[in-house]
Amino acid sequence: MTSSVHYITATENHHDQRIDNFLVRHFKTVPKSYLYRIIRKGELRVNKKRVKADYRLQKGDMVRIPPLKTDETVSPRKIPTFWKDYLNKSILAQNQDFIILNKPTAIAVHAGTGDAFGIIEILRDMHPAETFLELVHRLD
Repeated sequence: MTSSVHYITATENHHDQRIDNFLVRHFKTVPKSYLYRIIRKGELRVNKKRVKADYRLQKGDMVRIPPLKTDETVSPRKIPTFWKDYLNKSILAQNQDFIILNKPTAIAVHAGTGDAFGIIEILRDMHPAETFLELVHRLD
């Protein structure tokens, strides 16, 4: 458990990001259920006000984070180099704004039950400097 309240000021990179997604991304070892609970109970504040999980951050918002209960059993998953290489070969085009890839059939788009990681997690691991990397569209 983190012992004290702390504050994070939203930057341009956080602009228009949902508060629940912001928390999940910043506090990977805290169970999602706990993060949603602190939002629901009003323990999490933005600009000294209670917010709902779908609140979208604005540049300059002051986010008050209460003491958090961490799950020591949760650790960031290490993505095998094989998957990074495999996905890298599937990239058709990329620039500073987008990545176009031919999604391999052997891998999920998102992590989930039975899948430790998916395309988006691999891409985020491959491009750690990109602070806002999201899926936009799929053509099946």
